[in-house]
Amino acid sequence: MARTVAVGVGLVLALMLAGRVISAELRPSVPPSPSAVATTATTASTLPTSAATPPTAVVATIAVGGAASQVTVAAGAVWVGGWDTGMLVRVDPATNRIAARIRVGRPQESPIAVAATTEAVWVVDFGDAQVLRVDPATNRVVARIPVRGGAGGIATGAGAVWATSGEGGDQHHGWVQRIDSSRNRVVATTAVPSGMLWDIDVDGPSVWVGSELGGLFRIDAHTSRVTTIRKPGGAPEGGAGGVGHLAAGAGAVWVASDGQLQRRDARSGRVVATIPWADGSFAARGAVGAGGVWFSSGQGLARFDVTANRLVATVPAASTAGTATLADIIGVAADAGAVWVLTDQALLRIDPARVPR
Repeated sequence: MARTVAVGVGLVLALMLAGRVISAELRPSVPPSPSAVATTATTASTLPTSAATPPTAVVATIAVGGAASQVTVAAGAVWVGGWDTGMLVRVDPATNRIAARIRVGRPQESPIAVAATTEAVWVVDFGDAQVLRVDPATNRVVARIPVRGGAGGIATGAGAVWATSGEGGDQHHGWVQRIDSSRNRVVATTAVPSGMLWDIDVDGPSVWVGSELGGLFRIDAHTSRVTTIRKPGGAPEGGAGGVGHLAAGAGAVWVASDGQLQRRDARSGRVVATIPWADGSFAARGAVGAGGVWFSSGQGLARFDVTANRLVATVPAASTAGTATLADIIGVAADAGAVWVLTDQALLRIDPARVPR
């Protein structure tokens, strides 16, 4: 499983800030077309008071700098993109302290998105239309890879690195570029029938991409064949329209939507469950790991049970640790025994054992 920017991805996947690719809100102008939907509404959209999580779920607050762009976990560290500073921030999960700040671009031009594996950290430098490779052993940029039109979101998985076209796309087409990590260069470009591409994430052989116009696409990593799961625009599906930020993992792709979270089959993209979620929105950021599926909302961080397909708890926005709150979540990552929530003020570490499941 991989982590994306939201756009990206999934880009995507972040915010639109001084020409940035990622917007804080995904609002398709027209809702999408109906398709075969197997709906499993397994919980009420409002949690009982007993499910509210106390502030102690937030066990650490780490000041990483303003206007951060994305968070991911790999190679024994937590990596945060610093949009305002042009820095990649490395956080040591053993100490909850910043271990390094790595220059990866000019302020407010890079990094726009971050993805990582055990061997490398991949950073989208939007201003210079390139993807940077950072060696986690030395904390140095070791390769600069030009990408067509400037990338927006980035993800790893299926034996490659995947970058979306971001603002390089137009109203009709975008593309996903495949980077060979052994050669540090783009080896294939796949056209996607949509406009600006948002989140991107990978699970098994499936590369999932969402677009600003509400489309959802699956790229087969083996054949590069594109399957349109949801056309951009159209009528509502499963009671809610459009496609928001996505997260892949646990045998599914999870898509945030107004009033619900959709669980889609990892291969076909078919909706297999819809989970009522009163606070759900297109702007929600998500991650799979640490024993659950996690998505943000204005009310805080929601935890979903992947077995029962239900919302089980919310770490409320009123929860505080130091001066940071969960009110404005920019990114979510789940790994290294914790859920890492990036806000407009800090990186928060949440202990999943302290969140009801």
